[in-house]
Amino acid sequence: MQLNNRFTKILVLLFLAVAVQTFAQKQEYPFPLQAQEQVISNTLISSKHLAFLVKFDLKQKYTRLKAVAYSSQNRQKLQEITIDSSLINPWQNYPGKGTVRQTFENAVLSGRRSDTQAPLEYQYQVNYSPDNKTILCYRYDYSQPDLYVHCILLNAELQVLQTFNLPIDESKTNHGIFVTHSGNVCLLNTDAADGIELLQYEPASGNASLIEISASSTRRNSFKLVFLPDHRLYLAAVSESNGSFTGLLCYRLNLKTNRVEESYFFPLSKETLTTIQGLPGKGRYDLLAFSPQENRFSFELQKRNIAATDYVYDAYAVNDLQQWNPRKMQVQTGEKLLLTYNAESKVVSEKVVEGMETY
Repeated sequence: MQLNNRFTKILVLLFLAVAVQTFAQKQEYPFPLQAQEQVISNTLISSKHLAFLVKFDLKQKYTRLKAVAYSSQNRQKLQEITIDSSLINPWQNYPGKGTVRQTFENAVLSGRRSDTQAPLEYQYQVNYSPDNKTILCYRYDYSQPDLYVHCILLNAELQVLQTFNLPIDESKTNHGIFVTHSGNVCLLNTDAADGIELLQYEPASGNASLIEISASSTRRNSFKLVFLPDHRLYLAAVSESNGSFTGLLCYRLNLKTNRVEESYFFPLSKETLTTIQGLPGKGRYDLLAFSPQENRFSFELQKRNIAATDYVYDAYAVNDLQQWNPRKMQVQTGEKLLLTYNAESKVVSEKVVEGMETY
């Protein structure tokens, strides 16, 4: 009798857990998610949410991007539209072909089979202009001799403004594509020597301009862009030397004159460097958030790693279909660094939030 009671309690707990999870999923989105369907973006604009969903089919080899608008008050669906759809042709590798920097999320996904997360060729990305008036949706096309990006520009009413394809030049690595206040598109690339290129494309005219930042003595990775209203932007990056985190680099760029106006280097203090060197866990620091304000620059970083017997996490790896194999692994996240500096590169505040999680 005692065994039956215990078994009944277990069943009740399992039922409650499933019920809570189902309720939470229903509360999160006012629409059901189908198999092989993924919400990749959900943004509140004024009084409505704009959600973008990828529906992919690995057997039929197609991918589709859909947008759903719903009220933030009563969660009633206001609009649903298919933005783009495409058949996925086989991945083609050619010497010198442009590449895409692998995100930590894709590094994790590469070792886990999932019917709710789109594989590389099926993925879409969504970025908003700083005023949320223009939306850029894009997908990398790996099936051609050269790497191309299929781009769709929308307004906040989900009307398609323009579609176009942009190339990623030979021997260049792309770190993301962004949209400005004026609706221009910026491609952030690095070259083999670690030089940085910001290519600005004007969809209305087809004109393009380039800002180049020469290679530095340290490696730069984990970029963040913040656009300003006056044709300027800040570009921040993690700086490493021999695999060790040395600080942060920041550049102020002018999209009108195509010049680098200012450059900054923000080193870690000796105290913070000593603290993080004594913390457990391996990994590289990713830049999670960057906020430039008047004469102040704030950064949030976190140490991340993937531990596996037959795989070594490389923060500088590029998207590679051959690396997408199921593997036994542990995803590890370590301490966070909350850092603020002034324009003279002096530390305003430093905080190390310790914590180690494995899943």
